[in-house]
Amino acid sequence: MNLRTKELLRFIMNLLFAIYNCVIGLASYSWWFVSLGAYYIILSIMRVAVIIFSAENRKNEKFIMQFSGVMIFVLSIVLCGIVYMTIEKDVATKYPEITMITIALYTFTKITLAITGFIKSRKNHRPYVKTLRSIAFADSVVSIYSLQRSMLVSFEGMTYNNIALFNTLSGVGMCLIVIFIGLNLIIVKEN
Repeated sequence: MNLRTKELLRFIMNLLFAIYNCVIGLASYSWWFVSLGAYYIILSIMRVAVIIFSAENRKNEKFIMQFSGVMIFVLSIVLCGIVYMTIEKDVATKYPEITMITIALYTFTKITLAITGFIKSRKNHRPYVKTLRSIAFADSVVSIYSLQRSMLVSFEGMTYNNIALFNTLSGVGMCLIVIFIGLNLIIVKEN
């Protein structure tokens, strides 16, 4: 299976998870999950755009990479606002165990795919491969934060103040990592 086919399958998987997040968000009145669903939809569209436009013409690859970097950077600013809003307004909802298991399974699958994709494509210096790898990492980082945030309120064991501190620190860390991923795509180094 070639890289483009794998990425199209990831697109379908991500789009379904984005819709799942939107449905959970609407059903539970959680703007956090609706926002995550929108974030994943935008990343999914970016992934397909990279595949389509890079396949049409190799000259487009650097432009697509930089454009994707700008989009990820803008999304990271939006994520910072969402993290601030959820912390400031203490927007965290306890979810059923099956929902948490589904989110955890999907998150660990994304992390595994992002890491194996990175390892397999280290020697390939094509801009579209770097872009797809970066989109996968941005996707994984946000999924990890979302999982952690939901797990802290869904399972007992931490005090309210510790949960707030942990969510704040990891939310800031997530935003900084996604900003770095976007900037890394914007600043193109000539090979």
